[in-house]
Amino acid sequence: MGEGLGWVPEAYPFGYSLLFCEGLTPEEVLRRLGARRESVFPLTRREAQEIEVHNSMDEPFGLDHLEDLDVEAVEELGFLRRSVDAVVRAGAIEGWTFAVQASTSYVSAHHYLPALSSGSRVLAAGCDVNATQRVEYAVDGHVLSSFDPGTPGYDDGADPSALA
Repeated sequence: MGEGLGWVPEAYPFGYSLLFCEGLTPEEVLRRLGARRESVFPLTRREAQEIEVHNSMDEPFGLDHLEDLDVEAVEELGFLRRSVDAVVRAGAIEGWTFAVQASTSYVSAHHYLPALSSGSRVLAAGCDVNATQRVEYAVDGHVLSSFDPGTPGYDDGADPSALA
């Protein structure tokens, strides 16, 4: 993979949500996105994607092909329920937490930016399977910039100039 974030669309060809939150821990970000404290569990990108696909199927398949995944643990934590519509992975670097979710633009769809950005700054980028894209910037509970990169002249945030 090269420098920057150019690898993200290639790694998540069916869509993604990508967040950067300043000054929050990965656990805080996950909780603000709706995760229960006890449901934070380490997963690889492949495991997270397989769990999301598993939950979306009318007839779920087994996950035994994921040799390193503790299927019993993820089931006990509630990951393997049809009602689980997002599996978000998070980490931190240099005062920022990043979070990524495959397949859908979960954060935009569920309007979590005000809660995520309370006392923080958040930059979110998403693209869904239909190539619908969104970039959003929020500070302390307010969405300042929100636009589709294909039409950057139209920004329906409260202060579009906040994100140069």
